[in-house]
Amino acid sequence: MKNMKLIKNTLMVGAVALALSACKKTVTTEPLNGAGQTLVKFVFTDAGANPNGIPDTANGKYAGYSLFNVDLSPTPQTLEVADLRRDVPNSTELNKPMTIVIQNDPGAVTAYDPELISLPDGSYTADPSNPISGTGYTVTLAPGELAKTFKITIPDVTSLDLNNRYGLGFTISTVDADGHISALQKTLVIEIGTKNPWDGAYRLYASFFRSDLPTYVGVNESPAGYYEFYNLITSGPNTVDATINTTTYGVTNTQIIYVIGSGYTYFTGVAPRINVDKNSHAVTVTQGTAAVGTSVAFLQNATELAASKYYPNGIASAANSAGKPTIVAHFRWSSGGIDRNAKDTFVYRQPR
Repeated sequence: MKNMKLIKNTLMVGAVALALSACKKTVTTEPLNGAGQTLVKFVFTDAGANPNGIPDTANGKYAGYSLFNVDLSPTPQTLEVADLRRDVPNSTELNKPMTIVIQNDPGAVTAYDPELISLPDGSYTADPSNPISGTGYTVTLAPGELAKTFKITIPDVTSLDLNNRYGLGFTISTVDADGHISALQKTLVIEIGTKNPWDGAYRLYASFFRSDLPTYVGVNESPAGYYEFYNLITSGPNTVDATINTTTYGVTNTQIIYVIGSGYTYFTGVAPRINVDKNSHAVTVTQGTAAVGTSVAFLQNATELAASKYYPNGIASAANSAGKPTIVAHFRWSSGGIDRNAKDTFVYRQPR
């Protein structure tokens, strides 16, 4: 057993307007209201805070932000990333056909957030409405057509490493028909959110008992009366791993307890994975990935199964859970003929 620390992780999806640095030369213009010329740009919002998609330079940002959550499903999912629009000065310009080329731009992903990882090649495809050749997508606007939605498809989200945060960057590179590229709205970054509904940072209230070591107790008997934050990290469409950050093993799935006179500790070979039935809200506990070796097997008798449940709006018997998602998991494991009994209640606090 080792003393441990806590880690916070974060997963999101974003759409942004990003002004590139001076080292990347692209002829762009941003006239007053686009007067006298056709202006081509991405149109997107920043979760209500950036309705025009213009960078929030006042707060030191080069880009806006928006969130796309995807289902953890092997079924292909098409994302309507943003509208691509041309602002025209007159009907003559509107009635010109226009071809727009958009390039993949992994540098924009890193510039927006260094913790984002570009979505691996092969894990997404172009929509037929904006086919790709090499690294460039082609969008065609017919005469009289002002806008078109730019789309990509993710064939199987479950093939991604759910511990990572993924992003994609796109930049309008060329337009024809005498069009001009918007300086402020030519680049778009999306982040692919792969969290399931139970993912987050929780406060743990828990009791623990093993007859051979009576000083090993639940976190309810710690000075605080709970442990915070205990991260529940997505490990599948309906599962989360109870996870901490340890000095020796890094981020690992484990059961944390309190030792009277010593402090918080954890078991290297005890890795509970919490399974939530999205319809009945029943909770079961199975083996996750342990820090060392293979996790012990977990047991739940009829009484423990009846007590284990997900409560979307909290439960009266759980402290400070009113209106907050709460997961109750009662389970045990055995070693050397001695049961270790855990009664965990996770009260949601915030996103990771």
